[in-house]
Amino acid sequence: MNKDTPLSKPVCQIHVCRGPSCSAYGSGEILEEFSKGLSLAPGATSPDGKILLEVAYCFGLCERAPNIQVNDEYITSLRKDEIPSIIKEALNSSSSLSIPAFCPYCHENLIIDPEKGVIDFLVKIRKGSEFITQRISILLGSVKVEILEDSFGLEQAVWCCPHCRMSLQDGATLCSQCQKDVITLDSSDQKSFWICLHNENCLKWNWHNF
Repeated sequence: MNKDTPLSKPVCQIHVCRGPSCSAYGSGEILEEFSKGLSLAPGATSPDGKILLEVAYCFGLCERAPNIQVNDEYITSLRKDEIPSIIKEALNSSSSLSIPAFCPYCHENLIIDPEKGVIDFLVKIRKGSEFITQRISILLGSVKVEILEDSFGLEQAVWCCPHCRMSLQDGATLCSQCQKDVITLDSSDQKSFWICLHNENCLKWNWHNF
């Protein structure tokens, strides 16, 4: 089981633009500096889930290249001597921002440990014409569908709300990375987001809103 990625939104999300203008002004070297300073490959999240380093492609601020985005703030005309202080602030991030996760049917909160971002699921595992039901509380990424199926030698797991028992998989929404069925949940701002538990390479896509 992979327990490296908690169900929490990283406190510090750093997006380095690699669009044409920013690349011409050295954003490749900037990305390398962040990668080295944070010990993170582009696209990776830190083991504690607090820092995400990601590549972006054009913020529309080309005249002020090179640019990065740190959470909701754009930093334009970035100088290399500014990078260490940004890295230091990121490494000193002290808390996680748990994603509110509600069932889209009964609207019950599925987060049972806001500090760690533990989410509660009811898993129905099909065996032939029957289902085995198991309640599982997990950190995001700690259980993947293939692992669950392989452990029981079963065909398919259906992830459900533990309160109303409705399936959280609509069958129509697929992960943009692995093209497999995902779990859909509601956030507190009346938006929906999806979670892919199939492939650890997809975990960085967990916070995509519809």
